[in-house]
Amino acid sequence: MFTEANRSVHGIAMELNRRGTKYLGNTPWDYTAVYSILTHPKYSGCNRFGRTSQKLGTAQTQRPKSEWIFTPKAFTSIVAESTFQEAQRLLSVRTVNRSNEELLERLRSLLANKGELSMRLMRATPEIPSPSVYRSRFGSIRNAYGLIGYGGPHDFDPIDLRRRTQAIRENLMEEILATFPTQVSILRHGGRRRSQIRLANDNTVSVLVCRSIPKNEFPTWSITPAAEERHCVMLLAFLDTKNSAVQAMRVFPNLDRINRFHITADNIWMKRGIHITSLTEFLAAVTEISLLQNHMSVRTHG
Repeated sequence: MFTEANRSVHGIAMELNRRGTKYLGNTPWDYTAVYSILTHPKYSGCNRFGRTSQKLGTAQTQRPKSEWIFTPKAFTSIVAESTFQEAQRLLSVRTVNRSNEELLERLRSLLANKGELSMRLMRATPEIPSPSVYRSRFGSIRNAYGLIGYGGPHDFDPIDLRRRTQAIRENLMEEILATFPTQVSILRHGGRRRSQIRLANDNTVSVLVCRSIPKNEFPTWSITPAAEERHCVMLLAFLDTKNSAVQAMRVFPNLDRINRFHITADNIWMKRGIHITSLTEFLAAVTEISLLQNHMSVRTHG
C-alpha cells in the first residue's frame, strides 16, 4: 500500500482499521504502529542492534545511526530489500521533510473544505498527516489551529471537552483507589490502551465516562465502547448536562454493543447495570455483577 498504492502512513492505518485488521494486542492501527513496521529492517531480513548504550550506574543513551550494527539476511525476509529501501526513500521525502508551512497549508485546505477542524476530521482525511505529527511539530493541536487563525473559544470546544472528560475519568479512578486502598490498584497499560481498575483477585474493571448530549429533550448520553474493553465489567459514569461532573454511576457486566450509541435514562438497557449512589458501593456492585455473570455462565453451559 505504501510503495505501490502511494498511500500515506496515516492512510494505511485508516485502511487497516476499515478492514477490521487488528494490531498487536487486538488494538487499532495508528501512525506510530504503521511507521514502525515501514522503517524496521527486520522485515527485509536484516537484524539491527546496538542502537543504545548504557554504562554501569548511568542512564541509557541513544547511539548515532552510524554506530548501529546491521546483519543482512539474518532472518527470512517478508519484503524484498529493494522494496524496503524504496519505502525508506519515500518516507524521507514525505511528512518528515515537509516544512511547517506545508503542514499548516494542509490544515487550511481541510478547513476550507469542511468549514471546521477536529481530530476526527484529521484522522478521517488520508491527505492530512496524523494529529500526532502536528503535536510533535507545533506542541499541540491548539497551537497548530491558532497559527492558521482557527482560534476562537468555540473552535476548541471538542478539544476542551475531551480533555475535561479524560480528567474526570482519571479523578474518578483515583477516588476509587483512595476509597479502597488495599483492595484495588490502577493498572496502567501504556501506549494507546487506557488504564483500568485492578481488583485484589487480578480481575479488571474498566471505567467509561459518558458525555451528555444537552440538546436532547430528555437526558441522553453518548457511549463509545472500546473494542478491547467491551467484555470487561464496566463502571459507567454519566455526566451532567454541562459535562462538568458525574451525575450518576452504574456498574455493568460488559458492553453488549460494538459501535457508539446514545441512551436515555429511562431506557430498559440501563437495567443491565447496578446503580450506585457513591463510590463506597463500587466493590459491592462489582461483586454482585460478577456473581450474576458466573451464574448466567453456569446456566448457559450447564
